Amino acid sequence: MRLAKKLEAVEYQGKQIKVISEDDVPSRMGTQSARVIALCKSIPKGGAISVTKDDIGMISASVYILVNKMKRKGELPKGFYCTTRTVNGKKIMYLVNSTKPSA
Repeated sequence: MRLAKKLEAVEYQGKQIKVISEDDVPSRMGTQSARVIALCKSIPKGGAISVTKDDIGMISASVYILVNKMKRKGELPKGFYCTTRTVNGKKIMYLVNSTKPSA
């Protein structure tokens, strides 16, 4: 039964808000963080990748927090880090699996 078809809109604070069917609410497609974790684990020792927010669907601050959490849990090596640089006006994230001890 699609009850929402009977209700076109509801009033809220003097504005008309459209009512949709619960069947039209998009379901969660899977977590972005799971994809980023898999991406980080696939970077070989001594390698790095450069990605943008649009490439991975997460802002750099979220990726930074995720990488640090994974390092604390031991899921990533201690030399793994991420850094952000602005190149030609665009923010680029670098995910680095460093072999250098000072990383």
